[in-house]
Amino acid sequence: HVTEPYRKSFLKFIEPENIRAKLAEEVITAHRYLAVVEGLEYYEMLRVVNLNPAINQRGEDIRAVSVGFADVDSETREIMAENAALKKSEN
Repeated sequence: HVTEPYRKSFLKFIEPENIRAKLAEEVITAHRYLAVVEGLEYYEMLRVVNLNPAINQRGEDIRAVSVGFADVDSETREIMAENAALKKSEN
């Protein structure tokens, strides 16, 4: 469902070694992308959370994560419209 312009970055984001590296530095990592289902485009966010950050600070491998998807379409489109308006006012 991930649209072509976002597919490469999405696939890179979900690589286990990339998730491990990001979660070694932060408790949560997220990736926003445009999806299309039955012809309807909407923005979605994939979040991955390290469930044991205290244990991992001791240098142990990340062993438990939580994964969630969120519909962030309206807020993403609002931000995009605001950015476009700001850019237009600067010109």
